[in-house]
Amino acid sequence: MEEKLAAKLAKSIADGDAIDEVVIDDDDFAPPNSLKRLVLPGSPSRRDGDGADPGAGPSTSGAKSA
Repeated sequence: MEEKLAAKLAKSIADGDAIDEVVIDDDDFAPPNSLKRLVLPGSPSRRDGDGADPGAGPSTSGAKSA
């Protein structure tokens, strides 16, 4: 597998497709549409209680206390 990757890299370099350096400037980013944080359902960020629906977490109905 490594030989195949090395061959692909060598071909890319020979074809001039290789990128030696990538410079990311301030103008490479689009400003956000909103400052509100995007939270997807079921994402780990919902566990902190930030705007999560009461029913979004694991169900506690029917849970027995010890």
